[in-house]
Amino acid sequence: MSPPFRSANRQAHVPRYLYIVSLERSGSTPLTFNLGLRPGFAALGEIDRTLELMARPGGFSGRDCSCGATIPDCPVWAPVARESPVLAAMRVAERYQRLDTLLEPVLGADTVVVDGSKPLATLQAIRPVFDERLFAVHLVKDVRAYLESTLQRMATMDQERLWAEALQRQPLRARLVRALPDSLVYLLRWTRQNRAMRDWLAGQDMSWLRIGYETLCAEPDAWLKTMAKLAATKTDQAQHHILLGSFGYLDSDRPKTLTLDECWHRSPRRRLLDVAHSAVAGLNRELAEPFVHHASSARSITT
Repeated sequence: MSPPFRSANRQAHVPRYLYIVSLERSGSTPLTFNLGLRPGFAALGEIDRTLELMARPGGFSGRDCSCGATIPDCPVWAPVARESPVLAAMRVAERYQRLDTLLEPVLGADTVVVDGSKPLATLQAIRPVFDERLFAVHLVKDVRAYLESTLQRMATMDQERLWAEALQRQPLRARLVRALPDSLVYLLRWTRQNRAMRDWLAGQDMSWLRIGYETLCAEPDAWLKTMAKLAATKTDQAQHHILLGSFGYLDSDRPKTLTLDECWHRSPRRRLLDVAHSAVAGLNRELAEPFVHHASSARSITT
């Protein structure tokens, strides 16, 4: 059962939400972080996983918020943490609805919450919760950069543990995937997931922007301004309350800028990456082209 819509009067007093829908390792954490530095935005990181961990005892033991406060002292996450037993029994949409209620006195109607959660399934679940208060950014990384980054990451992980977990969840699918080369598995994932995001958004009467990560990095200030315009930001205050995202980015001492991922250019897999790109060159080109959809009308845009 979908959560009930807000009344028109209530809608006027609660925050709005900008949801970043993308694959993993596609730049959602840098985008979330940098939006949180812009007036009118409050970056909350990966809200869906944050709420999931909040529902578990000790889920965030030892980790502070990016605002510098411990969770019990953070104005955003302290009231959420106090509701851990309630959140545990809730589904995704219900958790977001409860978060919305808790954020109302903290953030108010002039703030746009940035949610870097990523999964399309989460966006679909919260669509009825926020209705016209919800905006989306479909962020797409070049298929070569995505494959190189993902394959590098997977090489550092415990493959046997991942295999055992996948086997427990979906035995038949796990055995099929294990029989395929990793590069093909993630190429198919990039293609299937980004097509699904593109097609679902195309059928929604909501405002959204699709942009390639490389395009975003080429003119970050201009595109962040475009996102602020899309979300109709109204306040001069910028806020950061991130608990979850890419820890390699969040915990790094490097400058927190929107930077091109160019590792694939120097990769020993370069020939393989080029072959993968040639298989989906048309889709890769299409998804990299900026496209904005305003509720009830659509047009391509450039900066």
